[in-house]
Amino acid sequence: MGFMKRNHFRSFTINRTSLKRLITMTIIGIMALFIFTGMLTSFEPGYGLASNQVHEWANNIRGEDFVHVLGMENKLFTQSLPEDSEPPSLSNIAFQVATSINPDDPRSLLGRELPGFALFDGQIIVAGEGMDYTTLPVESAPPMDVIMAEREATQESLAQLEEMEKEAEQSQGTQMVRKWFILYTLIIQNHFFLN
Repeated sequence: MGFMKRNHFRSFTINRTSLKRLITMTIIGIMALFIFTGMLTSFEPGYGLASNQVHEWANNIRGEDFVHVLGMENKLFTQSLPEDSEPPSLSNIAFQVATSINPDDPRSLLGRELPGFALFDGQIIVAGEGMDYTTLPVESAPPMDVIMAEREATQESLAQLEEMEKEAEQSQGTQMVRKWFILYTLIIQNHFFLN
């Protein structure tokens, strides 16, 4: 008689509690994804998440930190970093993104809070020999006669605007103007007579 093989089925077992946990976490994850997406899309246009806000957040983070993040996936990216470079701490990055305050730059603490302080917040792209923030040129305020001339021009234009408003009120008081507004739709034409 020949050699007979038995059919062996390989099987694996899953604990019921781990299966329930997996299904529950999947459902909760999908619900959280839909809630988060709904929140992002339901904001008014001025309050939603826009690309310029993401750009501002990314400006607060150094390029070296981005290379470290890419290096977590592909180690070849970290070869281009200097040897003394250390990976960023997650708490430091979260603090910078949430508050727009750079702990290494004290100007960022008061930059947006003091009026006119941002005018003196220069940025050096390529520094020459002896160039630092103390040697940057500061633009002076315009002369006082220019400021006074602008103020007089503004006052004259306000006076002309007030005269035009008075003339318009007087002319409307003497004449009664009747207007026709025509509302046209594809279904019905309506004509409204308004006083």
